[in-house]
Amino acid sequence: MNNIYWIFYTVSQILAFSFLFSDSYSNNFHYELGFLITICLSSAVLPILYSHKPSRAILAILCLIFLGIKLWAIHSKSFYEDDFYRYLVEAKLLDQSLDPYLTSPDELKTLILTRDFAPSHDDRIEIYHYAINTGFGWMTAIYPPIVIQIFRFADNPFQLGYLFLISELVIFLILAMFCKKIRPILWVWWLHPLPLIEVYLNKHYDIWIGLALMFALGAILSRNWKLGSLGVALAVHLKGFALCFVPFMNRKIILNFIIFYILFESMSYYAFPSRFADQNSLASF
Repeated sequence: MNNIYWIFYTVSQILAFSFLFSDSYSNNFHYELGFLITICLSSAVLPILYSHKPSRAILAILCLIFLGIKLWAIHSKSFYEDDFYRYLVEAKLLDQSLDPYLTSPDELKTLILTRDFAPSHDDRIEIYHYAINTGFGWMTAIYPPIVIQIFRFADNPFQLGYLFLISELVIFLILAMFCKKIRPILWVWWLHPLPLIEVYLNKHYDIWIGLALMFALGAILSRNWKLGSLGVALAVHLKGFALCFVPFMNRKIILNFIIFYILFESMSYYAFPSRFADQNSLASF
């Protein structure tokens, strides 16, 4: 009986993404509604699922199926999100030795039209397409330098998705090997629809914040306070909203967190002092 719940959940997830895959061709509201309803219904049974452990065979099959769904999502149309265009634009600015904290996507469009910005005509067209689709094009970069540097490994949205997937698998492998207590949480993450939608479908880099916090949790469960502090500090450095987790940490974590966070921000300032300049969008943001 335990396996039936998991089979139902998996079929529901596949059905949901089939609606979305159909919508990528039709832009039909009813397909999008079908996607949302199916995702919500399948997510509603998650509390029941996590109280019914499936057999190892079913768990292995589910692992492969959800890997396939993630790959499917990577190549599917984003669900009304455009942040990944900014990721690619800012990485391209660095590739051309331009400062993303002082050059906005709107200014990049002008540069492409007025100078030999990229090595080939096709590259100029592709980068211009990313720039013109970037939301809030007048804003310069607000993300930490380490994030933009990692974005340079991707040339298109699909490669961004694979970059997220590789980083997820690496962290999962490390945690599964060195912290057995966190393994159930890894399965919860792997089989949850939220990372599927926000990371692999919408290409948000928030996965790295979640993975940093997951790494911190694994370290805390192993009573390695310094590594736990490092993970929390990295998460807050990547995006400030992770700061809401800090009050729930013990004193050993908080003290080391302050040290690591100051270190991360100091390295960021040393690499790109323009990130904190008055003309940068971070100040107004």
